[in-house]
Amino acid sequence: MKRRAFSLILVVLSAILLAACGKGSDISEENNQSIRPQSEDMTQDTQDKDTEKTTEDKEEAAISNSTEKETENMEEPGGAQMQKIMIDAGGQSFQAVLYDNETAKALKERLPMTFNMEELHGNEKFYYLEEGLPTDSKNVGNIQTGDIMLFGSDCLVLFFDDFNTSYSYTRIGQIEDAQGFAEALESGTVEVTFRTGE
Repeated sequence: MKRRAFSLILVVLSAILLAACGKGSDISEENNQSIRPQSEDMTQDTQDKDTEKTTEDKEEAAISNSTEKETENMEEPGGAQMQKIMIDAGGQSFQAVLYDNETAKALKERLPMTFNMEELHGNEKFYYLEEGLPTDSKNVGNIQTGDIMLFGSDCLVLFFDDFNTSYSYTRIGQIEDAQGFAEALESGTVEVTFRTGE
């Protein structure tokens, strides 16, 4: 009788222990499953951030390379300096170096030209040409004081302040005395003459 009672107690205890072990492994598996997706999400977030950073770095490098190439193109092969023009504004004359591209060449062929350039945003003067020019529009990223650019195919722009932009322009040239040019410009509409300087 005692043996039977003892055996019965052993069977019940074994059943309880087995049930507890089974639940423990279920809980452990549930914990692992709940941790795994979070870990994967964190890894995915890290990869996304790395991809975004790499993309931004590539865009900045592309803009920098584009500007360097255009600056190099200010000189013709063999070291001969690219053509220059004169820009008269605010009672002063300023020399500008043209980039070696079709837009700059087409603009120079039309000189001399005089027109009233309107002000926009306190950092640029612009004028819409009657006839468009050839374009090679790019997201320039950064505007420098003295930049001469084309917006679209017919909007000639002179910049007199540095700033960053998301707009695309075709580069035409650069005014050599950019600071003097910025100081010479009056606010509002200004009469500007573009000439060959010959």
